[in-house]
Amino acid sequence: MIYLNVIIMFNIFKKKPKIMKTLYLVRHAKSDWSIPVDTDFERPLNTRGMRDAPFMAKNFVDNYLVKPEIIISSPAIRALTTAFFFAIELNYKKEDIVQDEDIYGNGKGTILKLISELKDVNCAILFGHNPDISIVVTYLTGEKSYGLSTCSIAHIEFETNNWKDIIKQNGRLVSLNFPKKYFNDITDD
Repeated sequence: MIYLNVIIMFNIFKKKPKIMKTLYLVRHAKSDWSIPVDTDFERPLNTRGMRDAPFMAKNFVDNYLVKPEIIISSPAIRALTTAFFFAIELNYKKEDIVQDEDIYGNGKGTILKLISELKDVNCAILFGHNPDISIVVTYLTGEKSYGLSTCSIAHIEFETNNWKDIIKQNGRLVSLNFPKKYFNDITDD
């Protein structure tokens, strides 16, 4: 009986286990600078981007165990198109992708605020642009990202129960995946 009471008391005072939060930050696939557009926001993917985005989406589904519960993207054409390819592979409805204009060129603070306001999910994927997406990876993990190449996927984990607790350098960069690992024809980004 005393043994049982000790176990009960131990369990009462034991800390709740932390839930792991998983964040994937993806830079959009390669855009096409040869097509005249009215604004940079309208720039589409080029041929390589149209190859890399579906390839990396399939690679993501095949190799990452934790699947995102929410997809968030810049509404810029090149980012949203990249997100669409991932949505298809994840069996995620395209119309459920959260589009946030603030991701487009508004700095790391805006992206960090967006992440900290996530609710009711343990895993999210966010599609954005350089330099902001690379700066956020470095800020959250302390790991130099050196400017993520196009269609790169940074996999970051946080040991926390709440997205609001995500702060500078408390994330762990689990992996960094990018098309150059698979294709020999990529020489620039």
